[in-house]
Amino acid sequence: MKVLIVDDEKLARDRLREMVGEIGEHTVVGEAMNGSEAIAQTERLNPDVLLMDIRMPGMDGLEAAMHLMGLDAPPGVIFTTAYDQHALAFSRKRRAPSRSSGLPTQPEDVSPACGTPCP
Repeated sequence: MKVLIVDDEKLARDRLREMVGEIGEHTVVGEAMNGSEAIAQTERLNPDVLLMDIRMPGMDGLEAAMHLMGLDAPPGVIFTTAYDQHALAFSRKRRAPSRSSGLPTQPEDVSPACGTPCP
């Protein structure tokens, strides 16, 4: 599975990249620092799923997700946020919120959302 990481904080992007690497079977194809970059990177890299923060400067993750849902084949979006009340993921098939995910701190927090059994 091709993963795009979207977060304005480098430490968060680095940790997500590390966790995706620990899961295996997934490849981080790129990173973005805000919603606008996420849309551009998605169009260029065609990821299967985005691990995306909600609160970012410029276009936030919620607005970016709504733009992405308009694509012919939108990627899955998993919000990785410290704000539990905002944590949603959008299903590429149903085009609707499908699961909650707070800020992931361990690989097993990310792997079920990516469709991979926990190690």
